[in-house]
Amino acid sequence: MKPLTLALPLALCLCASSAHASDKNLHPSFPMDDGKATLTFDFTNAPDLADWGMEKIAPAIERWYPRIATMLASPGFHASKTVVVEFKTQTNVPAYTEGHTITANAEYFRKRPQDVNALVHEATHVIQAYGSADNPSWLVEGLDDYIRFYIVEPETNGATIKPERIASVHYNDSYRTTANFLHWLVKQYGSNVIEELNAAMRDGRYKPEIWIKLTGHSADDLGAQWKQNLTATASN
Repeated sequence: MKPLTLALPLALCLCASSAHASDKNLHPSFPMDDGKATLTFDFTNAPDLADWGMEKIAPAIERWYPRIATMLASPGFHASKTVVVEFKTQTNVPAYTEGHTITANAEYFRKRPQDVNALVHEATHVIQAYGSADNPSWLVEGLDDYIRFYIVEPETNGATIKPERIASVHYNDSYRTTANFLHWLVKQYGSNVIEELNAAMRDGRYKPEIWIKLTGHSADDLGAQWKQNLTATASN
């Protein structure tokens, strides 16, 4: 049987045969819409997720990977042209990233197939390519969730902090809470703050003093201002 080629938006070209549809060793690969990166899946350990992965995950990463790479550009850096998504059954987290390989928890995504952008979050890690162990993990993960919840899916309000939580949150709680802090920071000081933090972490130049350089305030001072804003907004 001849390979089936589907003409899809954003120049996505998927080639596969019907015989391969049930093949647990199917490793489809196709160019992304900017023509510079290749996304490859490994469904060996989760062949039942192959259709879902190609229909939901592939378009999401194909759409957002080039855009996020542009957003997180820095001088002399080129984002990986290879992204691999492999599904495994023995992992305790929804997904994690090492280099250009994203490992996804098959059981998690069987139960939560709607959580597509969790893997866009992981693709952002591929783009970040931070090699320094000195980078604060709360900021690394918070930046990823800032992109997810304020750029990729702002309509979900996924990083909104409910009034009853304001007293207990801290700017460096990571993930969605730090994403909310960064969103406030961008509104106060501009998107160049994200660009500078990203470049500093990528180049191994991150130091706590960078906050003062970028805003005139320490991270703790900014965190206090952010919480004051949360409180004031909640009371209106």
